[in-house]
Amino acid sequence: MTKQFFPVVAIASLVATIFSGSAHAQDDCDAACQAARNAQDPLAPVTALFSDNTIGYGPNDEDTTYNFQVQGATTIETEAGNLIVRGILPFLGKPDDPLAKDLGAGDVIGQFFWVPHAEPGAFKIGFGPQFSLKTRDTKLGGPGNGAGIAVVGFGFAGDLSYGGILGHLWGEDDFSVSTIQPIVFYNLENFLGGSYIGYNNSVTYNWNTEKGLEGWTVPVGLTLGKTWPLDNGGAFDVSLGGYAMAAKPDGANESQFKFSFNYFFP
Repeated sequence: MTKQFFPVVAIASLVATIFSGSAHAQDDCDAACQAARNAQDPLAPVTALFSDNTIGYGPNDEDTTYNFQVQGATTIETEAGNLIVRGILPFLGKPDDPLAKDLGAGDVIGQFFWVPHAEPGAFKIGFGPQFSLKTRDTKLGGPGNGAGIAVVGFGFAGDLSYGGILGHLWGEDDFSVSTIQPIVFYNLENFLGGSYIGYNNSVTYNWNTEKGLEGWTVPVGLTLGKTWPLDNGGAFDVSLGGYAMAAKPDGANESQFKFSFNYFFP
């Protein structure tokens, strides 16, 4: 088995392990509860505008990095299932690096998830291709022109929402990176309706790292958030998170501050 095809086998094994269960959600979900579920569920049939922003710190004072992302998503509904289309435009920067711009556009990423209809409350599965287009400034890194696959699963069990995204992207200059994004939230309905606490971050592995274990980036921490349903039928969601790196390549950031602002159209 070649090194380039091993990521596909690894992802398939993880899918079978992680996405093997199902759960039933609460029946008494009010407007704030439903808005929070839509904000947490990457397979929710919504049209939305997201921002996913990360500021990385360390290992030295001058090594701060920025990854600000604007993401748009829409859903095409059919009798057999839903097609979720998502586009991601990142803005990257490392101000104190003389070889990089303070902040510039990165490579655009497009994702397509086909989600077959499931029984109400059942664990959902979505899958499909993803691709990248080389739109970055030449001084900023990224996959360039590339393509890959992604699988998503998500479900609810009472106040718990859980699932994740597994994907792999191949690109130019031997770019080969796998991403595991666990998403686990506990909804604090008895504290503040629409508020939640949990984990939402990306574990990545670079298959072209010479020392295998140094290819891992593993953030550990928590995210807090709240979703507000709006009178027009839409919703607004805000979250903040702090993460430390349990594993990382040499010279990579040691901690992260994450924040997001998300709007869901009626």
